[in-house]
Amino acid sequence: MLLSQILKAIRVRRGLRSSEAARAMGMPLRSYQHFESARGREDVPTIHAFADAVNADGHAIMLALEMRSADFALACLDNKLTSVMVLAVERFYRKAGQEIARIDPRSVISAFEQAFAALTAKLQEDDAYVERWMTDPALGGAPSDPDDDPEVA
Repeated sequence: MLLSQILKAIRVRRGLRSSEAARAMGMPLRSYQHFESARGREDVPTIHAFADAVNADGHAIMLALEMRSADFALACLDNKLTSVMVLAVERFYRKAGQEIARIDPRSVISAFEQAFAALTAKLQEDDAYVERWMTDPALGGAPSDPDDDPEVA
């Protein structure tokens, strides 16, 4: 079951035993084991309590279930991408209120595409910087050959 896979993967990634996760959630070990095995129905408040206890993204867990992707929940584990998106939408709603009903779907799609394009560009920029740093001694990267290092000579 996907929920069980996600919960266990997050717990393991955080380096926790079942008993530690149960204690962090304030529940008996047997109850936690039942929860993690996903034998019951998907309980949103308990999923969010788990996320809080293990410092994960509860919204990402829920979206990962919808997307059928455990990897998505793990990818959002530290950056809380989905929770940040939900908070941004909540703030937008507080500002715009019921006026959001007037926004056409094309504008929503365009706004999200622009935001995700900017995030993709940032990832590529970061990757390029790391690559330059690793290969350019002037930026702190190791020289490719110790004989090329002027401090060694």
